[in-house]
Amino acid sequence: QYRNTQRGFSMSALSRTHYAGRTQNAGRGLVRTLWNAPRAKRFYKEVTIKEVAAAGGGVGYGVHLDGRLLRTPAKNELSLKSRSLALAVAKEWDSQTKFILPYMMPLMTLTTTVKDQLQTAQTIRPQLEEGMLQYFQSDTVCFRSPDSEDFRLKRAEAKHWDPILSWFNSRFGTNVQPTDGLGLPRSDDDIDAVENYLDEQSDEAIAALDSLTISCKSFMLASAVLEGALSAEEACLAARVSEDAQIEDWGLAEGSHDIDIEELRMRVASASVYHKLSKDHSLLLL
Repeated sequence: QYRNTQRGFSMSALSRTHYAGRTQNAGRGLVRTLWNAPRAKRFYKEVTIKEVAAAGGGVGYGVHLDGRLLRTPAKNELSLKSRSLALAVAKEWDSQTKFILPYMMPLMTLTTTVKDQLQTAQTIRPQLEEGMLQYFQSDTVCFRSPDSEDFRLKRAEAKHWDPILSWFNSRFGTNVQPTDGLGLPRSDDDIDAVENYLDEQSDEAIAALDSLTISCKSFMLASAVLEGALSAEEACLAARVSEDAQIEDWGLAEGSHDIDIEELRMRVASASVYHKLSKDHSLLLL
């Protein structure tokens, strides 16, 4: 419950607006959330970015609404080291029309998560890392259908998950194996490898990795996206192997499955883009 409810951020003027992108159970719940969410009218005309003093010294880039520097929900000035990320966040604000819709600003949400919770308060990172370790110790990629079940599903699991498992063991020096049972033992060395990897990551990478892990229900898929071994599209396909098999058998439920698919694409793509823009300051936006 902590992971689902304590980290949904909206702007201070929209404090009662639930950020639907943080909910894991989308479908009809997402539609209901968006329908019932209070909406604030757009109160600004112009969105620009300007150089500002960065935290810790140096030059950063701030998003300005009608010339006023944007602040986070915790009232911290929003200065970004990456001009490309600042441009992307500004674009999200500029894309708002009559009403401000926080769930349509995933980059802003990740940015404020980092600023308020990881850099300023410095209270949430241990919980995020522990949560990702728990996902790793029961990773979706490792749990396979028993031999007695649908052969098509087993073939899809092998197609999407075997390459990821092989890549992960090579990248992290682990020896993780798939199972068709309930238990999934992890050696101390495997856990230490993931812990060391998480400790080495920047706050921006941790925020992106956590979002990817929750979205894909897999730390292995999340790390593959972060490391560039998987595209966002490939990760979404791999994350939905079981669901897509059910859709193939029973058909797609409009207003549920289709929304799940689009929400997953949005969350995975935005976390991937956020990480790339925050890491590489030279990236240009067209």
